[in-house]
Amino acid sequence: MFFFSDRELNNNLAVADANFASARNTHYIPNDITSFYTDGSLWDRIAGTNGYTQFEGIYPGCRFDMSRPITAPAVGGGTTTGTNRLLILGCNCNSNTGDNSNDYINYNHITVCPITNFGKSKMNSTATTSGGYVGSLMNTQIIGPTATTGSLTGTINEQLYAEFGSHLKTIREQLSNSISTSASNKRNDNNDLGASNNWAWTWVQAVLMGEIEVFGSSIWSSSPFDVGSAKKQYPAFMYSTEDMIRRDTWYWLKDIVSGTRFSDVLTYGNVHNHTADTLIAVKPRFILA
Repeated sequence: MFFFSDRELNNNLAVADANFASARNTHYIPNDITSFYTDGSLWDRIAGTNGYTQFEGIYPGCRFDMSRPITAPAVGGGTTTGTNRLLILGCNCNSNTGDNSNDYINYNHITVCPITNFGKSKMNSTATTSGGYVGSLMNTQIIGPTATTGSLTGTINEQLYAEFGSHLKTIREQLSNSISTSASNKRNDNNDLGASNNWAWTWVQAVLMGEIEVFGSSIWSSSPFDVGSAKKQYPAFMYSTEDMIRRDTWYWLKDIVSGTRFSDVLTYGNVHNHTADTLIAVKPRFILA
């Protein structure tokens, strides 16, 4: 991997942006920064402490390796080993979200996702979206509840906590939590009605991405209740179709499409949808600080 001089790039960033986050999000630099993670400086670089400028050497498109792969638990039907390589989607992209002042994300952070995926899983064991994203098997047992202890063989959150500890941040997300089975949707199929009809502020760590976060627009999503706080495309996907659409990864999104289907990103380039009991890759995003 090539490496740009961060000190030189800093001189060209908008100095009016005191923490450099907005200016850094206008660059796409696919450097390998694994050394920042292994030497422990990643956290000082994010925070701008111990002699580093804020986000020094960190840009959308940068990637680094964890100490081990993360793999979805077998309860979702998948057995494919996941990756240990993460992609930085952007800097401070989730700032100021949350449902009250005590829960706002008011600290420097990076949002990341796996370069490929964390293995494969079903959204639900049957072809239903009942309970919305919040009630799905994916959220409750594959990604799992927020973790405070680590496990190398547990849920995705428990495995991530084993890797990052308290650097894995617990945040509030507005997520769909119910559907109307009789509502019309964009599938325009009278045999597959259904749309999300409510949401809830929910504590999460890892969470599947939404259509807007990946593609910049709502496509198959059944209603605004699918969007919630996932309202903006991440910089890495804005600048790199290769990171957005990978020939080696067909992955789930969190948007409800109908009473039986969730949205997903196909390997050949388009956003599509499949029944919730289809085995598809798990590619959540989470924030680190």
